[in-house]
Amino acid sequence: MSRPMSRAASASTSSGEPSGGLQVHLRDCENLIRNRIVGLPGGFTKSGHPLLMFPDNYRFHEVLESDLHLLLKYYISVVPRAEQMPGFAIVIDRRNGTWQEIQGVFSKIISLFPARIKEVFLLYKYPAGKPVLGQLVDDYLLDFDIFHVSHVTELLHYIDAKYLSNEMGGSNPTDVDTWLNVQQHVDSFTISATKIAKRLATFVKILNQEDISQHKNKDKIQEVAEKNRSCYRRLRTELEDLTEQGVFMLGKFQEEGANVMQKLAVQMLCYQLDNTWQYFTRTFKMQDHLYVQYVELNVFQNEFRDLSNKFNENEKIILRLEMSGSCLEEVNAELDKLDSVMEALSVDALKAKKLAKAGHQLISEHAFARDCLEPKCFELKMMCKRQEVLFLERRSALLKFLDLFDGLENVSKWCTTVTQHLNRDQDMDQGDQDVLSQIRQIDYLLSKSRDLKIKSRVDFEEDFDDIKDLISPKTLFMVDDKLNQIDEVKQEVIDRREMLREKASKDPNISTACENSDDLAVRREKILEELLSTEEKYVEDLHSVLAGYRDRLESSSIGLKSLAMFGNMEDIYVFHSQCLLPELERCGANTQMIAKIFIDYSDDLNRLYCRYCQNMENARFAVSEVGENNPLILNCQKELGHQLPLSSYLLKPVQRLTKYQLLLKDLSDSSLNALCGRFELEESFESMLSVIKAVNDSLHQVNIRGLPEVLHPLGSLICQESFSVLTENKSQSQILFRNSKQRRHVLLYENHLIFCKQFTEKGVTSYQFKFSLTVPNLGMSSIIKGEEKKMEIWLSGQPDIYSLEGKTAKAKDDFAIELRKMILKEKENTNTRLARMSHSAVYNESMSTTSGSESARSRRSAFSNRSKSLDQEGNKNSYRSRSLDMCHEKSSSEAELVDNDSSSFPKYHVLADYMALTGRELNLQEGESVQLIKIGCAGWWYVRLTAYPFSEGWAPSTYLEKLPVRNKTLDRR
Repeated sequence: MSRPMSRAASASTSSGEPSGGLQVHLRDCENLIRNRIVGLPGGFTKSGHPLLMFPDNYRFHEVLESDLHLLLKYYISVVPRAEQMPGFAIVIDRRNGTWQEIQGVFSKIISLFPARIKEVFLLYKYPAGKPVLGQLVDDYLLDFDIFHVSHVTELLHYIDAKYLSNEMGGSNPTDVDTWLNVQQHVDSFTISATKIAKRLATFVKILNQEDISQHKNKDKIQEVAEKNRSCYRRLRTELEDLTEQGVFMLGKFQEEGANVMQKLAVQMLCYQLDNTWQYFTRTFKMQDHLYVQYVELNVFQNEFRDLSNKFNENEKIILRLEMSGSCLEEVNAELDKLDSVMEALSVDALKAKKLAKAGHQLISEHAFARDCLEPKCFELKMMCKRQEVLFLERRSALLKFLDLFDGLENVSKWCTTVTQHLNRDQDMDQGDQDVLSQIRQIDYLLSKSRDLKIKSRVDFEEDFDDIKDLISPKTLFMVDDKLNQIDEVKQEVIDRREMLREKASKDPNISTACENSDDLAVRREKILEELLSTEEKYVEDLHSVLAGYRDRLESSSIGLKSLAMFGNMEDIYVFHSQCLLPELERCGANTQMIAKIFIDYSDDLNRLYCRYCQNMENARFAVSEVGENNPLILNCQKELGHQLPLSSYLLKPVQRLTKYQLLLKDLSDSSLNALCGRFELEESFESMLSVIKAVNDSLHQVNIRGLPEVLHPLGSLICQESFSVLTENKSQSQILFRNSKQRRHVLLYENHLIFCKQFTEKGVTSYQFKFSLTVPNLGMSSIIKGEEKKMEIWLSGQPDIYSLEGKTAKAKDDFAIELRKMILKEKENTNTRLARMSHSAVYNESMSTTSGSESARSRRSAFSNRSKSLDQEGNKNSYRSRSLDMCHEKSSSEAELVDNDSSSFPKYHVLADYMALTGRELNLQEGESVQLIKIGCAGWWYVRLTAYPFSEGWAPSTYLEKLPVRNKTLDRR
């Protein structure tokens, strides 16, 4: 008769899996559980081991080993895995059995138990005098402990009574049906938790394997991100429902009578689900953050690509712009076109700056993107720089052409004036004209020729070397004609002056008047003798310093300091010994020639001494580092026989430069008439003053680090002061602070207002350039209500206001006075240039030619208004400034028009005197009342005086305070 198939075999056959990989379900062993061959798992020993009991059931011997193994495997799966680690405790109850039965049961359980055993409790009553437990241990060589328990009460020493059934002496009632019902719910919950855990693991694996960088399209990245977010939300909902089910199940277990193992299984599953969810959430959020990052990077790269293409197109547009012109009108037209293009393309530059800022923000947030974004941010900066350089090149060239045509026009006017003067003198009766007066007039005309921008071919080639390749042949021929004309006219003037001087020398009356003072002649001779002797001594001193100190130091261990100590002293020595001194000796007592020498060499003196004085700080430090008590230096001083130290001789060039202007002043005072060269001496004295001032100014300019080349020439330094500077923008609905207050050293030059950061390095005060404002375009307000230390400045037509707060009210007032003077001076120069350009009146003696030191920016400001008619004196207050017009034409939101009814104009009280800087502004006096007509931008209001002459114009709002409104009776008509 064949043996019946076991449940284990049946389960294996139905599942198609071998026995070793069998997944046991409750339905596979329900009958075995009901037969109570093995007690229900549901307790722990006092040492923490999960407990399984084998009651004394006669059916135990009838159970097949496969069925028993199946049942044990299921019971072990019921126990949480973490609780299985210490090992199981087994209780074998065979109180009524024989020793042979115990051996058989023990052997069967030990061989079939599918988990680690830690403790075995044998409930068996040994016969007296037959200790066979040791034999059992010896037979099996087991690695767990075996405890012999002869009575159930002894089990209470190892196991709590709540985990033992009534038969085993405990208090735990066992209801198989209740346990099966609860366990069915636990198994269902376990299966659901396992499924969702596998889905979570699969989703995490997909996320980890996904390479977002392969998606180059922003839409594709967003599509993948949205798909994964949907899956994440779905899994989160399922997991939340399952966790809620587990919590509900635990609450229901209290009513259904679940044992501790079932409760523990559900609790452990809920805990594991919570941990799994936390890990899954962290992983997904990291991945989702990557989606956001890559979308931002993709957007940045797309915008960068678009801007890069745009800048390439802009560069082609700029390169097509002309850099030259054949006449003044063409150059101005090209400048206007350039300005329009600059304004149009500035939008792209602003976008590039914003994109670079966004790129740096992305780098700070996403460190992994640094290698990708940093080069692009740098490229954006370089694209803006290249575009700016292209604009500056073309603007600089066009401004040079403006200088060229302006210079040619001035040459024509000078030549015309001189020719007319010479013709008029020839037609006049020479007896009726004072010869000395004629000579002074001739000298005056010659002095004006020195102010011309184009005086000779050398000047032309030096000043316009930058645009020599851009000048057309037609323009070159025009320049050549003008230069020939000025040479011819100059020669005629010189010949005329020589003729007049010869005539004056033959006139006894004039000769007597010129020689009527022997004291002055003696004084001139002494001054000339002092000039020549001191010049010889100065050259000797320079030679002794160079030969006695420098040459010996260069061959010593401190030779590296030689260049810093002596600077360009050798160049100065060569100039004085080979040029200036021989020329002075050749002149003798001819003061006119001496004056001409200093005039001709003023540029060389300026260049040489500016360079020397700029090196004086380095020389002082070099000498202090070496030490004037250095044995080598002391030995040189002793050999030369110098009473003074080296540092005193290094000051000789500075002292000599100031000596020249004193000697020339004395010569001028001792020469009373034109025959003695008084006019030339006065001119040479002025030229030396200019050299000294330029040298002093260079000491400040050299210490401004980072000064852009486009700002040159700065002109002479007028004054300087330290301020707390705050930049505001008042064109918006509220004040937008660009930056906090910054301490800045402000230097006022003829052409620019320079803002620098002052710092001290090795005892030397230096300045770091921050930004600059052009003086001709400045507006200012030195009266701020309630702020006596503050003043405000602005550029015409721009909404930015620069608030300058001085250390004291006096410091602010002094600086404001000088700044106002410079603004008025530049406005007058601009108006003068405009007048000369708009009128074709004859160039007469009272007219002064345009100075060569005028800045190109100022001339451009003048030419930009060429299409506007000049304001006449009678109606100059009826026009606004062009900058304000531009400001109001931009947007209606930037200007507010008050009701046309004059009775409704609000009235304001003038707080302090205000001097108009242009013809479009209105002079105000403290205490006057004005009516507000229109509100402009940058703090400018268009107002009308309430009293005669009822003038109108623009005024700064900071000078005005609103008057209280009086009640009015409405006129009902």
